Amino acid sequence: MESPAPSRSARTLTVCLLVERGTNTLFYNFDRSAAAVDLALQYANDVILSDYNITLHSYYSDIGSTCSLRNHIMTYAMDLMSVGVKCDVYIGPGCGSAAESLYDFTSAYRTLVIGCPAAGMGTSAPIGEYTFFSRISVTHLNTATILLQFLRQNRYTSPTVIQDQANSFYQQMSMIVKDYIQNEDPGIFGRTSFEEIRSTDLTNQRLELLLTSNSDTSRIFILLAPSDSVRQIMLAAYKMGYTTGDYLFWGVNLFPSATWGNFSFANNDSYDQAAKKAYETLLLVSITTVQDTTYQIFASDVKKLSERKYNYSYIDTDEVDIVTSHFYDSVIYYASMIKTLADAGSATFSGDELARLKRGYSFVSPINGRVTLTSVGDRLSSYVLQNFNPDSGRFEDFISYPAVGNSTVLGVLRWPGRVTLPPNEPRCGFLGNHPRCDYVMPRELLGAAIGLPLAMLLLASWTIAYYVRRYLAASTDPYWWRIFTSEVTIMGPTSKSTASSGIMASGVNTGDAGTVISVTKTEMSVASHYIVKRAMYDGVLVAARDLPQPLHRVKTTLGKNLLPLRRIQHPNLLKFIGIAVNDDNLCQIVVEELCMKGTLTRLLERDRFDLDWNFKSALMKDLTNGMTFLHSTSIISHGNLSSNTCLIDSNFVMKICDYGLDYFRVEADLRPLIDEDEEDRDFSELFWRAPELLRVMMPPAGTQAKGDMYSYAVILQQIIMRSPPFRSHDHNKNMLSDKELLLEVKKGTLPPLRPRKAGDNIVDHLIRSMEKHALDLEHEAEQRMKDFMDEKRRSDDILTQLLPPAVAAALSHGKEIMPETYPSTTVLFSDIDGFEELLAGLKVPVDTISIMNTLYATCDSVIERWDVYKVESVKDQLMVVSGLPTRNGILHAGEIASMSLALRREISSMKFEKAVDCQLKLRVGIHSGSCVAGVIGTKMPRYCLFGDTVNTSSRMESHGEAGKIQCSKATRDLLDKIGSYVLMLRGEITIKGKGNMETYWLVGKESL
Repeated sequence: MESPAPSRSARTLTVCLLVERGTNTLFYNFDRSAAAVDLALQYANDVILSDYNITLHSYYSDIGSTCSLRNHIMTYAMDLMSVGVKCDVYIGPGCGSAAESLYDFTSAYRTLVIGCPAAGMGTSAPIGEYTFFSRISVTHLNTATILLQFLRQNRYTSPTVIQDQANSFYQQMSMIVKDYIQNEDPGIFGRTSFEEIRSTDLTNQRLELLLTSNSDTSRIFILLAPSDSVRQIMLAAYKMGYTTGDYLFWGVNLFPSATWGNFSFANNDSYDQAAKKAYETLLLVSITTVQDTTYQIFASDVKKLSERKYNYSYIDTDEVDIVTSHFYDSVIYYASMIKTLADAGSATFSGDELARLKRGYSFVSPINGRVTLTSVGDRLSSYVLQNFNPDSGRFEDFISYPAVGNSTVLGVLRWPGRVTLPPNEPRCGFLGNHPRCDYVMPRELLGAAIGLPLAMLLLASWTIAYYVRRYLAASTDPYWWRIFTSEVTIMGPTSKSTASSGIMASGVNTGDAGTVISVTKTEMSVASHYIVKRAMYDGVLVAARDLPQPLHRVKTTLGKNLLPLRRIQHPNLLKFIGIAVNDDNLCQIVVEELCMKGTLTRLLERDRFDLDWNFKSALMKDLTNGMTFLHSTSIISHGNLSSNTCLIDSNFVMKICDYGLDYFRVEADLRPLIDEDEEDRDFSELFWRAPELLRVMMPPAGTQAKGDMYSYAVILQQIIMRSPPFRSHDHNKNMLSDKELLLEVKKGTLPPLRPRKAGDNIVDHLIRSMEKHALDLEHEAEQRMKDFMDEKRRSDDILTQLLPPAVAAALSHGKEIMPETYPSTTVLFSDIDGFEELLAGLKVPVDTISIMNTLYATCDSVIERWDVYKVESVKDQLMVVSGLPTRNGILHAGEIASMSLALRREISSMKFEKAVDCQLKLRVGIHSGSCVAGVIGTKMPRYCLFGDTVNTSSRMESHGEAGKIQCSKATRDLLDKIGSYVLMLRGEITIKGKGNMETYWLVGKESL
């Protein structure tokens, strides 16, 4: 699709669309959305940009119909450049892995990419690290957010997540969900069980074993799987008695799509009534859709234009889905940002400007209303949780989760045998040994109550109260906070950092050498006795900090003192995990949530970091929200608030730390400021202490709410002026030492000494220029190191694609790979009948490359779904093996058989624009047996197979027939043991070099 180019007098911006098309297996398809893009371009040019002499012009490139980890999308982007198309913005692709590949290319040109939907983006790195990337459609990160919110609201702490690895949509979703829960709630993550299934070979025995093994630790099952798999799981749960109301199942049905199917209980089979009963314990989460008159008019226009211009016809029952409307919103989003920049006086509309503007941006869509983005440029979506109504047989809205704000109950919960959702665990615990079920009323008390009912009433009441208090004391573990040092594993070398508990300075290196924390000289002076380490606890990365000497001995009252920390849950307060106790029963280490971006002090000192007013406003809002919430809790106040106790996480969200730990404060830090203080005292940590508190011994933290307000104001000054307290970039030392300056503050004169803005002079200007030059050199060195590490990563990725991952890892570490014999493997050879004739009929060499790319991408997308390794591919010939280098028993025969059936189906359905009438047929040969594998060559190593099994497999293919899969008797025997595969005897044939052999045709696989 290419829109008409405007007149030369207008400023033209090119919107490049690289989106998949021609398939219903993906929930995004440009054939369905092309008309929506045209309507959006028309609205943007006629309404949004009409007064700015700016016109948007689109250019579409077809990138195929598959979503593969090896998508060659960079080739399509380079093709656009080769024909003179300069892309000002990219929209698409829909595939997350393809979007990451495109971003690797476009980020070098600092060009914005608007993913639509690119829901799986972020599996390789946090989405916040993609500076020039934004998403205006469905994201798995939003789904993960709703899931965690649901778990927290209902106090579900030990769910089981069932992930379908055969469906790429749910596979990517499960990766995002797992990473999000690990980062946002390590406690829930540590008690969550993650189970993998494959819908392509799912059996009832496998499901029953999975449910049984997890029912001892979980009653909540999160089903990240398509509708067919969910129905099969629910039927298995019904058969085992798990659908009576004590267990909860939670699925994802974002909107109607053929990608995941229809989540209806009815399948017109004998299990419909059982499925209907089972679905009463199933909740489904969906995206809230807008179906007003405006949207209906839009849908009608899309259908008409699609048929008239693009020859794509919607069937009568087919709706214009929300992803199509999101393609419309993507164009409106870009046009709105151009308008905002034009109003601000910009004339370049560069990617850097757009990247800064996207954070928290908001615009109005003509069809979807107000659209708000997160701090990383993702669309905030509204969700609704649906409950099954057995009377109507449909899922109905139950709870609303708006994009901004709290959830709202929309309807009545219908649940078997209950009026509320089931609890996280049974009343007596999963094993029936909870203390609440052990209590037995004393016989003496019953006898006394019967013999002396009136006289003993008060005694009975007192006795019951006594036992209840004992029960409550037993059920509340006074040592909930205790962690043993043996459970905490320090990840690597440490370095001194700033302030207090859990503080990580920037410059974190997560290489094999461990954690290296770089801090400035100023930060070191703030609290040199604090040492922060990156550690592993309960499978989660945490921050560990040694407590100051002398160490405190464990006391039962400590749990009560720390109890407020356990109850605090706020996005702007650092999560307290526990305190590690050594073998001498002394409190040694504080374990808290890890913040990788370091302190606010460090962030403000990084001059090369662009801290615009939107960012400053977000930081101040985070600080305000955190302190407001803290003052509303039983902790009451902080008592040690400073820019060093304000941490920045990987999403640039500020989190306040070091609250509620008065018990471990060092007495020397609480002393008042006096004239006789030695110069070796660290005065810099007193800049945030209020004047009235500088004159006295610091009182307990819970009495210092007014002192927090003073500290809060100093931090605001730091953020606004981007300078240290009582200092500025213009006047480094104010002619006063730290001690002299603080003594003036302590006096409380009228007017009081407060931070001021200093004037400029030529010396200060020269000093700033020299400092900036030094920082630029440091930044250039860091950038070159980053480029080197990026190139190393790309080299490692290429090596991993050429060799098995385990072999590639060993080679990269300089290890020698010795040849190894594998007694049981299955080898496949394949060839495409008719492919040579197809290539011979092409007139342009470029068409050959395009067809080869499509073929390889299709084959790779199929091969990646099974436990196999592609040894070699030459033109249209493939060699694939299973059972090595990772042994898998006899399952290798089934993996190869299933893969060959899927590959034959995909190849036979391939169509090419340059050869519409061409019909490809796959010829496959399979044989099982032993072989030897090893790495051949040093400059260009190859993983090669040797042995009679390889030769026989090749003969199976060369003596086969087009469109058929021939296998040997050895393979047939293994498939019979595995079961469910349909084979037909071909008979004895003469094989070159082997004589007469009995062979079989692999026909298909029985459905389960």
